[in-house]
Amino acid sequence: MDNNSHEHDLAFAAYITVKAKTNKLYPKEIKSWEEQYTAYLTFNKSPATVNDGIHTSNPIERVTKKL
Repeated sequence: MDNNSHEHDLAFAAYITVKAKTNKLYPKEIKSWEEQYTAYLTFNKSPATVNDGIHTSNPIERVTKKL
């Protein structure tokens, strides 16, 4: 298993945990996440070199990260 697959698995496990703990309190939000989680977790499937470039769309954060 490569690092990105592992990160994706960890992110999915975290999603499942949040869902189990908060579904009764926030059913609409969890339903929205349920419908879109594959899109939300797509970032974790990208190669690490790509993730560094797309981690943020904020140019100041990108520059600060590279310093």
